[in-house]
Amino acid sequence: KEQKGRLPRKAQEVKKNTKTNKQTKSSSTMSTNRKEKDDNSPLLKSEIQFGASTQMGSAFVDRPPDGLTRLSISGYAVGHVLNDLCAACWFNYLLYFLTEIIQIGNTAAGFVMLSGQIADGIATPLVGIASDKVNTPIGQRKPFYLFGYVLVVISFFFVFHQKFISSTNDLYITIYYAVGASLFNVGWASCQISHMSLVPSLSASSKRRDVLINLRTAFTYFSNVLVLLLALMFFKFVSDPVMQFAYLEYSVLGIGSLCAFWFFFNINEVRLSKFVRRYQSILSDASRSASAQYEAESSDIPMTYNDGEEEEFFEEKKNWRAWLKEGNFYRFASIYMFTRLAINVSMSLMAFYLGSTLGLQKMNLDGKSIQPPIQIALIPLIQYVISVITSFATKNYVNRIGRRAAISIGFVFSAAGLTTMIFLDHETADIMYAVAFALGVGFCFMLNSSMSIISDYVGDKGSSGAFVYGFFSLCDKFANGITLFFIMQSSFMSFDSLKDACDHTKMFLRITTSIIPLAAATGAYIMAFVSVLPKKQKH
Repeated sequence: KEQKGRLPRKAQEVKKNTKTNKQTKSSSTMSTNRKEKDDNSPLLKSEIQFGASTQMGSAFVDRPPDGLTRLSISGYAVGHVLNDLCAACWFNYLLYFLTEIIQIGNTAAGFVMLSGQIADGIATPLVGIASDKVNTPIGQRKPFYLFGYVLVVISFFFVFHQKFISSTNDLYITIYYAVGASLFNVGWASCQISHMSLVPSLSASSKRRDVLINLRTAFTYFSNVLVLLLALMFFKFVSDPVMQFAYLEYSVLGIGSLCAFWFFFNINEVRLSKFVRRYQSILSDASRSASAQYEAESSDIPMTYNDGEEEEFFEEKKNWRAWLKEGNFYRFASIYMFTRLAINVSMSLMAFYLGSTLGLQKMNLDGKSIQPPIQIALIPLIQYVISVITSFATKNYVNRIGRRAAISIGFVFSAAGLTTMIFLDHETADIMYAVAFALGVGFCFMLNSSMSIISDYVGDKGSSGAFVYGFFSLCDKFANGITLFFIMQSSFMSFDSLKDACDHTKMFLRITTSIIPLAAATGAYIMAFVSVLPKKQKH
């Protein structure tokens, strides 16, 4: 980064002039003195030392300040796919699966969802604090990733499957699913936090970190698309509703496990984090010593800041108490929490909205069993396909316009889609395809921007960054769990089947599926404008 003026660029110009002087063998005393002075400058010494030690050449300011390779980048990109696949099933179909397929009751289903979210919320900061303090031969984050992977695979299998207990007691069945949901969310949180907090340790460049985040986000949307494609296929060609979800579960665990193995064996956390720490240490020392020398000789050097940024690049590492004392810590947590609340509530209630409010729920030919409508897979599928396309197509555009403008664009599209849902009914159900397009664009802009804000806020303080991600995720999980619990235990949700839901239930679902996500998106938009967003850090 250009620290206190264009020092690295000035150093490169001096070095270029020095080489020219050597070739022309100038006898000028002034040129000789200047060459000797610049050859002895701390900046060039550190530059040459860094280039020799990392075999990257002397002009390290033009090179990526990390040891990432294509394999390691691809490994990080797919490292969260298992979590994303499971989360797509969880938020799109868990409540529907429990109430319509297993038929455990709406209140019990809401309690299962709440217990899982509470377990996730509690586990998330604990995993963050522990991973900040623990150091193992394979790194700080990867042990927690491995632990989370094992727990997710085992617990998800027992939750998203037909009942493994023969009891007809509703209390026992509820406890069974609540414990399974809690264990699953503990493992999910462990994978999530270890993967998210790994970013600052992989690269010292915010641009390179943004590449990793964008790839992770793109695979998040790809995972949702894949789950919805599989669901669409199974809902269409498998007649037994229980086996539809069983096949979906097998596919998710198989594909997710392959991606988890690819991440684990292609990310060498110890080597990559050492590279970043060495780069930061050398650049910090060089910047401080060179700043002092050049300030004394600054008569011919324009002292300007980059893009008006006066924020110091090298900051002291923080512990969790220092984070909690910052006002922006809570403002950025609110942006992330509201964004996730809008997305997750919309996902969780979409199947109920389509089946009941829009009247798309169907019965099998026997007139007794439920046949899930293909729209509960098709509508979200369109939404996520649009999100993937938007994420790739607007990556450079978002960097140019800034994160406030990106959140504003996302809010406009999201608000347009959610507001339209208030007025739809069975006759106008086809408009949902246009609504899916608007939500796909809007949620993509908002989620990418909120994740970028968190990454830049943590910055180069990767050793304590897991606590930040953990706390933000805690707010997200608690908000989602409590909101969905109160929705599901409402008296308006008392029905045996979505096909037989009364007009009051349809109106209640119309309001909760649209108004609550709209209010959450509005909250994220407002908080983004009242907060001082972190500066982009350029290497």
